[in-house]
Amino acid sequence: MEATSEERILSALSHLGLFFYLPGIIVALAIYFYKREQSIFVAQHAKQAAGFQIMVVIVGAIAGFGGFGLVLGGLILGHAAGVVGVVAFFWLTVLLIALCAVVGIVRALMGKEFNYPLVGELINKIV
Repeated sequence: MEATSEERILSALSHLGLFFYLPGIIVALAIYFYKREQSIFVAQHAKQAAGFQIMVVIVGAIAGFGGFGLVLGGLILGHAAGVVGVVAFFWLTVLLIALCAVVGIVRALMGKEFNYPLVGELINKIV
């Protein structure tokens, strides 16, 4: 059965939440709990989006503290190359996460299934 335009839009909104941090998680969870009984398509997209966003926050917090320590240590010890490397890695990671969300949005609008790379299967097993 093909997804309706409402289902596609709600699914895309759940992925779009990644760009809004905590409110995005709340929106994705609200969409999941509101539509999980009515639409498998929306529930799957919202579940993937919420799970991915939660993992990004957790891993981002851990990596942020570690990266802050590396940058601070590099600045104190005068190792600017290490600082540049950490900052470049951070922005590359942000770009890849945003790209994943954009692919999720596009797949949702096309009415196709989508699982996030690396964590999609884990999210499906947990929920």
